[in-house]
Amino acid sequence: MARLRAECVRIGMRSLSVQRGVARITGLELRESEKIRLRRLVPGAVAKADGEVAIPVSGTGAAVCTTLVDLLGELVPADEAAPLASAAP
Repeated sequence: MARLRAECVRIGMRSLSVQRGVARITGLELRESEKIRLRRLVPGAVAKADGEVAIPVSGTGAAVCTTLVDLLGELVPADEAAPLASAAP
């Protein structure tokens, strides 16, 4: 869980929730090429223009965390990460 939190901070995400097999991420602005890569890596994933991303996930707990950390690391490599910002509203 700590690795997932660190990854979220690294790329500047505002929120992440997982319910009923779908991870919903807000604050993840993807370029068009990254949206295409997301759809190729995870069939059924949806990236909206407002920065919301829905990713189907399987498994529970640690398996979902590991899957999301790996996926986010591939979508937004460390050299492309958003500048660190405060998570406070």
